[in-house]
Amino acid sequence: MRIPSVLVALSTISPLILMPRQAVCQQLQIVGRVTWQDRRGATDPNSNHAARNVAIEVCEVPLPNACNQLSSVTAEADGRYQVTVPAATGSRTIQVRARSVSVAGKVHPIGTDLSYILLSLASTVHPGQANLTLDVIGNSDNVSNTAFSVLEALLEGQAYVHKMSHTMLPSIDVEFPTSGSASYFDHGSLHILFFDKWDWDVILHEYGHYASKTFGLDNNPGGQHFLDENLSDRLPKSEAIRLAWGEGWPTYFSIAAQIGMNSSRLNIPNVGDSVYSDTEDASIELPLDSNGSDSLGEDNEVSVMRILFDAAESAHRFSDDQQVWSILIASHPETLSTAVSSIASQIDLRKNEVFGTIQTTHHVAPLIDDSPPGNIDASPTISWTPNGGGAKHRNDKFTIVIYDSDLKELSEIQDVTSSTFQIPALQWKDLNMKAKSCIVRGINQDDPPTGPFFSGLHSF
Repeated sequence: MRIPSVLVALSTISPLILMPRQAVCQQLQIVGRVTWQDRRGATDPNSNHAARNVAIEVCEVPLPNACNQLSSVTAEADGRYQVTVPAATGSRTIQVRARSVSVAGKVHPIGTDLSYILLSLASTVHPGQANLTLDVIGNSDNVSNTAFSVLEALLEGQAYVHKMSHTMLPSIDVEFPTSGSASYFDHGSLHILFFDKWDWDVILHEYGHYASKTFGLDNNPGGQHFLDENLSDRLPKSEAIRLAWGEGWPTYFSIAAQIGMNSSRLNIPNVGDSVYSDTEDASIELPLDSNGSDSLGEDNEVSVMRILFDAAESAHRFSDDQQVWSILIASHPETLSTAVSSIASQIDLRKNEVFGTIQTTHHVAPLIDDSPPGNIDASPTISWTPNGGGAKHRNDKFTIVIYDSDLKELSEIQDVTSSTFQIPALQWKDLNMKAKSCIVRGINQDDPPTGPFFSGLHSF
């Protein structure tokens, strides 16, 4: 039988043997962690912290200080990053850059919009190498490192605003260090003093101005202000009470944000406590949780911050920061007077009893004299310290409200213009068996009128 030629030709072909191919594009995986160092420096093992969510660049370095960018990525919340880049056929030098940029802000020197950079060591990678670890480690003596302290504070502030309002504030531009004499917020950007680099209380106070502008929480006229003054002793009342609110609220925000975010978990000096600290350029250690010492009245920013703190954060609180935030957002207060009225209208009588005591503690509401009222059977005499604002604008018109044991209002005595009042005998005769306590409300009638601020309960 004749075999077809085509079959003969096929039968003479040698079998095809498939050999494994060498990988054409081998990958290089680069991993590491970015950390910055707080004021304690290298001698303290607890001073290193993750640079959270910062921008990372992976560079090929043909020459010192040069960067041919191979990849970019954002660090995780623990500062770790991971990237994969194509391997090269020859040896090359790789370096990683961390930039002072995150979703919360961009920190840059004055006169440029270029961010600060922390560098890893440069490492030579050889052909066939598949893995490389490059950590970026900040040093507290380096200015670039301190920019990451500023950036980290902003992340806490942004996260707190989101927690309170479900709104993520846009990234903010931060000039650091500023050439000014103090840190400040202006035209939608922050300007942070070099000597405030470790002071998160100060940084977040300025971020609080950013939140205030965004949500309409003040009408701050700006200008010089000091913690130990009644501003209306120096400024017109209208300006003084707006400035006191406009500066006291951001300080409350700063401390409330750190407490609300449990920032003490980060183990950074002075971060997450209830004391406002300003170091290096100042020596301020101001407790917000206070018995009222150094509180001076409605035109004093310390009284403002402490009243808000006591309302929502201290052991005396009757509310929480979420409720206070919601009330302020809804009422857009420009003064402490407006804020107090808004909060009081949203809480019950028992909570207002506590709120009144807080107002008195911080020298805003009248302080009722607890000395014996004389012959109570005839009719008691009630005396009080007016409090209110500075020497020019004390509370000067008062209302006495009398309650029974269930806090049911029995009587209201209005338009009292002195700081002592004896209840008329005939009126007391009708009240004597039921009256158990009273409060005193005070207003200041000077333009613009403010109040009423109200005391805590005084028992007969």
